[in-house]
Amino acid sequence: MKLLVGYDGSKVSEDALKLAQKRANTFKADLVIVTSLEQSPTLQKEDIDKAEGKLENLRTPFKADNIPCETHASVNYLSPGEDLVQFAKDNAIDEVIIGVR
Repeated sequence: MKLLVGYDGSKVSEDALKLAQKRANTFKADLVIVTSLEQSPTLQKEDIDKAEGKLENLRTPFKADNIPCETHASVNYLSPGEDLVQFAKDNAIDEVIIGVR
């Protein structure tokens, strides 16, 4: 089983990560954490680097629980919602967990 968590740095997405950790432990699932950055003239390489660094730090609690965890910073012209759906389709994701603000 593969779980995808849409992460944007908000408190709600932090809560979604906690839920995903419980579900991954329960179902022995692999976890994929994705941050979607919409391509725009104002998006800088530093923004992408910052997002990738944050994602890498998020892996620590999953490693401690022996949960396989990948992270991806996705940059394209899709909205974050469309991007997560496309990523899920392209990567055979079984369940998507997102926080709603």
